[in-house]
Amino acid sequence: MLGFRQLMACDCISRLARTLLVFVLCFFAMWNLTKLPYYWPFGSVGPPMTNVTYDPEFCASEPPDRRCFGVETQANIAAWMPTYRAGKILADPSSFLAPHVAMAVVLEGMIVCVLCSWVKVELFSKVFLPLTIAFAVHILPVSPGIPDRLTNAPVNETLVVLMIAASLVAYMALKWSKPLLLRWMWLAIGLLLNTAPLGEWPFVAQAFATRRADGSFVSPDGDMPSALSGHDILARAKIPVIFWLITIGILVLVPWFLYRDVKKQAAGDLLLT
Repeated sequence: MLGFRQLMACDCISRLARTLLVFVLCFFAMWNLTKLPYYWPFGSVGPPMTNVTYDPEFCASEPPDRRCFGVETQANIAAWMPTYRAGKILADPSSFLAPHVAMAVVLEGMIVCVLCSWVKVELFSKVFLPLTIAFAVHILPVSPGIPDRLTNAPVNETLVVLMIAASLVAYMALKWSKPLLLRWMWLAIGLLLNTAPLGEWPFVAQAFATRRADGSFVSPDGDMPSALSGHDILARAKIPVIFWLITIGILVLVPWFLYRDVKKQAAGDLLLT
């Protein structure tokens, strides 16, 4: 058996690792939230062009309007550093990026609450699991984008299948009262959920590493929108107001429902089944 000092050391390491993980997840959530204002399409400037809406005559001016470049990664850095350029993404800011960020942030928040032992994993699972499935299914219309486009492999589709499978196993664990299995599935979903935030930073590093001598940036994908952009079913829907209402609903209503359930549990009114 481990001695007292060994147990204390293990406990300290565990606490440190959990604290570090909570910090990383909170950073990812806040980082993605800073992108949301720049996905807003209703200002005077308008949304970035797509392969469908690209206007060659308008974009022939010098310097070209930034909308002519199409949707690029790190919209927040591009807003803070106007010369910043990065790789192309095919996803529409309103119909995909905004609600996707909202779902990711709420999912990250639930994981943080469980890691901090503020709530029981069983309580949040009733929202966490269906929201994870919705998050995964939402990827499918734009799955040919990054990283599929760069790897020539069905990476996004694989992530979708794994997230849905982990959610279904977790749901069965919840029904069968298997708390250890449920926690392992939460861990698996958390790892899958954060592949994109983790994978974003090499692209940021590449953008800064390939700057010109004058300090300006260059996109590795050129100055036109992605050839795949504007063609997916979400972009063709052309109902940005609806998608922004969904985004705001996810960010406001889901946490409110979770908070309500936590208050009910604290009052002893909520029975976990």
